[in-house]
Amino acid sequence: MSAKVHIVADISANGFGHLAQISPILMALAKVRPGLKVTLRTEVDPIICGQFLDIPFKIGPTPPDPNMRMKGPLDVDADGLFEDYQNLVADWENVITSDAAVLAALKPDLVLTNIAVASVAAALRARIPVAAICSLNWADVFAAYCGTDGEARQIYDHLTNAYAAVDRFIQLQPHMPMDWMPSVHSVGPVARIGKDRRGDLQAARPADHYVLATMGGIPGMHTQVPLPEVDGVMWVVPPEWESTRTDILSRKDLDIAFIDLMRSCDALVTKAGYGGVTESAVNSTRILYTERTNWCETSILETWIAKNCTGRHIERDVMQSGDFGAVLQDLLAVPITKQPVRSGVDDAVAVLMQLL
Repeated sequence: MSAKVHIVADISANGFGHLAQISPILMALAKVRPGLKVTLRTEVDPIICGQFLDIPFKIGPTPPDPNMRMKGPLDVDADGLFEDYQNLVADWENVITSDAAVLAALKPDLVLTNIAVASVAAALRARIPVAAICSLNWADVFAAYCGTDGEARQIYDHLTNAYAAVDRFIQLQPHMPMDWMPSVHSVGPVARIGKDRRGDLQAARPADHYVLATMGGIPGMHTQVPLPEVDGVMWVVPPEWESTRTDILSRKDLDIAFIDLMRSCDALVTKAGYGGVTESAVNSTRILYTERTNWCETSILETWIAKNCTGRHIERDVMQSGDFGAVLQDLLAVPITKQPVRSGVDDAVAVLMQLL
């Protein structure tokens, strides 16, 4: 019998999308390597981590991974982003030396990062195999908001050089090009598939259609969107949203996991992000979305949505005004005919097994 494997998984805490990407892969690895030991290093609440992972895990020291500063669910704080990576690069040697010692003490067989750049350098310093897995990387996100002139160019080059040293970079479709990255392996999308609990929704509050609304999982960024009253539609909204309307049902009053709601609802209203887009596709749920300002994945996601989702785009001001009832009605009338896309989980596991 093969020895038990220990993986340290470093997960960026810019919402829950990075956790959503990595958790199905960790669970699949646990099936092929029984007794898999997982140590999570992340600022995501351990309770939330447990909602995504149905395998045992421990929480380790937080990795040196600047969280993207936001001005709201749709707007990045570019000045804050620049400052955070400026500080990281300026103190790079101390940061990497310190984190390498932490990783060495944990004694993993593999470091898997989604997608802390310092984790790559620290793992290599500690002589531990390291793989990155994501649809994007923070270097190209930095360049999209901060440019590549002057000091920004120096920071960008530093980050890309650090990423480029990784043993494997597994790109989850739909992904940014990353043409500068060696050792890349492109695999299909990784997204959770929920259970159909439509009956529980009907028992909670009967309706013809259920529409799930969310602006993402960034703590403190649950900006409430005004929702139109649409005949036959019951809105399912985040626990933080307040309303006394009878056509709005709060998730806090439902004992149903978010991904099961995704599977059970007729449509998702959201911002365009990897998790919402891919999960709507694999769960055969319509998607009505708006874009994030200057987000570097937007065009890639929209191309993928057109091919793989039953969806509609609305402008940001329309979303924020709540004047999208007619568009939603039209979307709900469209039959879902597109076939669910093939998951990339097994392919990602095959790549990682080469490092174990």
